[in-house]
Amino acid sequence: MGLAAFFLACNVTGSIHYPPAQNAGMGFRFVFPAKIVAWHRIGNHDPIMKSLLRSFWPWLAAGLSGLLLVFCFAPYEQDWLVWLALIPWLLVAWFGKLSAWKRFAAGWIGGFFFFGMTFYWLGKVTALGWLGLTCYLAIYPAIWTWLAGLPACRIPLSTPQPGQSPWLRSITSIAVAVTLASAWALLEWLRGCLFGGFGWNGLGVALYANIPFVQLTSIGGVPFLSWLIVFANVIVVTTVARLIAEAGRLTFASRSDFTFGLALVLGSFSYGLSLFFDKTNDREVKVSLIQAATARDPLREYVKLSSLALLQSPDVIIWPESATDSPLLDSLEQLKKIAAEYELSLDSVKAWLITGSQENSPDGSYNSAYAIAPGLQGLQTYRKRHLLPFYESDFAPGKSAAPLWLIGSDTRFGPLICIEDTIPALAKDNVAAGANILLNLTDDGLFADRVVERQHFLNALFRAPETGLPLIRSSHTGITAFIDRQGRILQKLEPANAGILTGKIAFRARPPQTFFSQFGFIFPIIWAGWIGLRFLLCRKNKPYPPM
Repeated sequence: MGLAAFFLACNVTGSIHYPPAQNAGMGFRFVFPAKIVAWHRIGNHDPIMKSLLRSFWPWLAAGLSGLLLVFCFAPYEQDWLVWLALIPWLLVAWFGKLSAWKRFAAGWIGGFFFFGMTFYWLGKVTALGWLGLTCYLAIYPAIWTWLAGLPACRIPLSTPQPGQSPWLRSITSIAVAVTLASAWALLEWLRGCLFGGFGWNGLGVALYANIPFVQLTSIGGVPFLSWLIVFANVIVVTTVARLIAEAGRLTFASRSDFTFGLALVLGSFSYGLSLFFDKTNDREVKVSLIQAATARDPLREYVKLSSLALLQSPDVIIWPESATDSPLLDSLEQLKKIAAEYELSLDSVKAWLITGSQENSPDGSYNSAYAIAPGLQGLQTYRKRHLLPFYESDFAPGKSAAPLWLIGSDTRFGPLICIEDTIPALAKDNVAAGANILLNLTDDGLFADRVVERQHFLNALFRAPETGLPLIRSSHTGITAFIDRQGRILQKLEPANAGILTGKIAFRARPPQTFFSQFGFIFPIIWAGWIGLRFLLCRKNKPYPPM
């Protein structure tokens, strides 16, 4: 529908003029019939209003981009908007006639709208932290908008020169789209790495329900999928801008840029679809996840629900992060007493128990995950490596990945505690350490908000297709779920509901590593290299004047 509107605009064009005085600037202007375009009437009857609109539309458009992005993610999840959301920012950068610092400011304003409204839940815990994080995150789209206004990131819209190949203009459009897509993807990757990293809600996350597109993350992670989205946004704008600029010409002009963009999107979808049907698994494990969803005596609630789960004969029972009020090793006697109330003898239970708990040791306190063998015959430990700033300042970070192996089977869980499941590098470490199932133990109850639980869940989902491993999530308040290695949600418990989720998880004993797990690090290098090369060539050749 958006493209149809643009083409309609082209069809009602009265004329296009190329005044010599503007060749070094915009390069073209539009004159539409007054009965069609209200702007013309405004200019005739209220020049002050026209001047105000000319002055403020770039800032309004920048805010619109931020607002559109808000609706792409939870709780709204209008994923189709992500293919159009960056268009207002591009219009600001290319046609807003703003200076460099004003372009940066416009991008920052849109970014503030996006991140501030998307992560509002952080303000429930710390208003100052929310403000600081929002101001910082807004810098990334600000940099991108500033870059988009530079000559290397724009297309020539002036009158084609005699003898100039129409194919050259298409190639330039594609080069610009690749440059801007690479810049966005690189900035998104940096956002997930710098200062501890906070890469939540990259553009690709909006497409979580589109499983064929999700498979692209097995190549280059979420930023790789974001690259495709930005490329499509840019091609839409360049195609429509060229159509308008060339309206009225009788000669054929190549539209290879649009054709290439469409083929790239459809080809990516087809490739993802081919991976979607890969069902090869050679092992399965029966798992019961316990979600207590209560702050009052959680240990008793977990034991009670586990006694019911044992009736389904699972291989392993899993409790979430901080399932016990005190360190587990200090609570074993209490655990045995509560189990006895439900006619359970921990010495005779045949299922493994995996739980999150605090660990006190001579070298410090840790937020840990324990795997307890049946009959309390063995104990394995993983220590959380990525700690929450300020909130976990009393804990020491763990040093390495430590898969929890169910001895006697081929099941090796790669544990990730709390927001570690939103950090691709930590999931890749588990793959390298030999895990064949990813396991997240978490508790988002701190924020007392359903939206943060949903956002956390959807960002974590991508670790499955990135690594090619199924993902199990056990959460105290939600969302507890089973996710297969393609990123499909197999089963889940809704937030704030106590319950048991039991299922058989299919996996591969020795899964092949995805391209992302082995070589994903090369894409930021490729993106940075392309951007540098594009700027170098444009500075040397200066193929066209600025808009």
